[in-house]
Amino acid sequence: MGRFYAAKEYAALGSAQAPKAKMLGWLIEKRLSVPEYCVYVPELNEAPAQADVSTRFPSGSFAVRSASMIEDDAKRSFAGQFETVLDVPAPHGLVGAMEAVLAASSGDRVSAYHGTAGPAAQHVVVQQMIRGKVSGVAFSRNPMTGLNEVVIEAITGRGDQLVDQGVTPERYVWRGRGLIGSPQNEILPGPVVEEIAQTTERLERAFGEPIDLEWTWDGATLWWLQARPITGLENVKLYSNRISREVMPGMITPLVWSINVPLVNGAWIRFLERGVGPTGLKPEDLAKQFAFRSYFNMTALGRVFELLGMPPDALEVMMGLPNTPRPRFRAPQRLLVRLPRLLGFAGHLWAYEKRIASQVDWISRVIAECEHEDWAILDQTQVIAKIERLLPEIGHAAELNIVVPVLANVYAAWLRRSLAKRGIDYSEIDLTRDMAHYDDFNPKPHLNEIGRRLSEGLDATGELEHFMARFGHLSENTNDLALATWRERTDHVLEMARVTSGSSPATTTSSKSLDDALQGRHGMIRLVAKRAQRFQLFRENVSYHYARLYAQLRPAFLTLGAKLVGDGTLADAADIFFLQIGELRDLVSGHANMAISAMLEDRKNQFEAMRDVRMPEAIYTDNFQPLPGRTGDGSHKELTGTGVARGQARGPFRVLRGFDDFGRVESGDIIVIPFSDVSWTPVFAKASGVVSEAGGMLSHSAIVAREYGIPCIVSVENALDLPDGALGMIDGVSGTVLVLED
Repeated sequence: MGRFYAAKEYAALGSAQAPKAKMLGWLIEKRLSVPEYCVYVPELNEAPAQADVSTRFPSGSFAVRSASMIEDDAKRSFAGQFETVLDVPAPHGLVGAMEAVLAASSGDRVSAYHGTAGPAAQHVVVQQMIRGKVSGVAFSRNPMTGLNEVVIEAITGRGDQLVDQGVTPERYVWRGRGLIGSPQNEILPGPVVEEIAQTTERLERAFGEPIDLEWTWDGATLWWLQARPITGLENVKLYSNRISREVMPGMITPLVWSINVPLVNGAWIRFLERGVGPTGLKPEDLAKQFAFRSYFNMTALGRVFELLGMPPDALEVMMGLPNTPRPRFRAPQRLLVRLPRLLGFAGHLWAYEKRIASQVDWISRVIAECEHEDWAILDQTQVIAKIERLLPEIGHAAELNIVVPVLANVYAAWLRRSLAKRGIDYSEIDLTRDMAHYDDFNPKPHLNEIGRRLSEGLDATGELEHFMARFGHLSENTNDLALATWRERTDHVLEMARVTSGSSPATTTSSKSLDDALQGRHGMIRLVAKRAQRFQLFRENVSYHYARLYAQLRPAFLTLGAKLVGDGTLADAADIFFLQIGELRDLVSGHANMAISAMLEDRKNQFEAMRDVRMPEAIYTDNFQPLPGRTGDGSHKELTGTGVARGQARGPFRVLRGFDDFGRVESGDIIVIPFSDVSWTPVFAKASGVVSEAGGMLSHSAIVAREYGIPCIVSVENALDLPDGALGMIDGVSGTVLVLED
């Protein structure tokens, strides 16, 4: 016969404990309120005798839960595959409930989910039933994105409605120091929400990995019912354009992308590795193109942060997510090993100022050589050869253009904190005020002068020529050589001059100079202040020279494009920007094996087709498919819900109203269902995505979809009215359901 174990007795079984039951004991260890329970360990999968049950549980109401050896592990939750019976009266209802739980472990649905035949070893938890006023679940990380925020879902009454009945919950999102999202119908008092969130964060730290918790609140006590690892986070990837759109906004042609990624990302990797040593990163690891837009790989950057002793939460700071606390620096063992290297790197950066002037002089010489180059007299092979020699020079300049702005920001932040301690507002200080040579790198005062002369009817030819000689290399995005420069757009420059003429300067007379703010102070604060001031000028100087050097690639490629037009390879010189640099090398060397005209036409068509698509700030998958732009003519029907499993899917909608419809599902269909309990799980294997009229983060739809790696959207009102068989698209992050073709 089997045996009942009290909580402490069961904990003594060690590795023989079932994960779900073991976690209950762990919650008790963490001094949380857990309803009293015991665990039945059967022999030969047999339920206990009624006499034993009656002796142990003479009265009361209990929850009888499965506790399988394969349930609630880090990879698969087996959500709903095993049996749970609630509100079981003691003693007479318990044996039947335990028999049902034990029988479920050998059922076909468990074998199908697990992928193996035979019963799963099963223990049974018999736990005091709590009459909760509000019940729910808390995730220590967002299950879709992996971001460091607690997601709480709550419903009135029993928590099984979340899983088995597909009831749509109220959702709270807690990040750092408070709520960043709460429902209209707030069914939980604020202090209880805070207790749930802070306890969840504490338990994740103790558990050592993201954790999913079930709880219920009876109006007085917050009870914890279950804990398990969050499944589906293993392959989360996070891409963000928050930073990249500042340096590389808009759409990027293949040539520009194939040049900038090795140049700029390669420079970043060299900079980082000087501090932390080899990272294993490649330039293409740091950024990815989606719909011809640039996104930084925040997952890869997070690994570098960890090497520096920063938690991955620093990503939330870089992404500008609201209510994110400043990440705390910690010194893990692996960082201490790197400490000598880091100290040497810090010394190198402290002395970096001595190198800047010579580096800028070197860049100026390279620029002068390029600007005197007559690209037209060279043949195709000579042009590409000179470009190949120029690229490493630009890469070296790119590293300077990274280090100097980083140091400028560091010194500015250091000065801001130092001044704040002395009651001085940094924002009231103009570091560049009366700074010699600052306007040498700032086009605005020169545009103002041209505009002034034009407005007064004076000749501005000389000023315009001087402006073009100094700033004609600039464009609307100096990191995109596919864009026309100001030198090519005289009309654009004159219009800017007219617009800026008479405009107020950026700084006001109320701004203090640095010397006025310091008021004679000396010591470390003056040292930091002067460094901060000098590096403001260094940053402008370096940025100016880097942009001017990078701009030398444009005439070189346009000349090469014109030569390829001359021999009939290209139809237009600008088509060269739709070739990657490697393809261009092969084309010029005669090793290309491609149908150029057809390939270029296809790429240009794709480029145009992606102009108006909807692009999110963050993307959580490599297989992102952008949503079409809003047409405004009603040709696309659109519904919205709550995204609970990341990803995008495109395919025919298959509306399933009941089990009789299962046979209509084809591989790749987006299934549309009223809600999901465990019996709907088999059709998920064929589906490319799921749309449900009801449900939340803990619904079967959500859990199983995350484990299958397919997008899922729940709480989609009137989802079953979607046209069956229509071509559609869903985005599991934004919660958008779109009918493309009826």
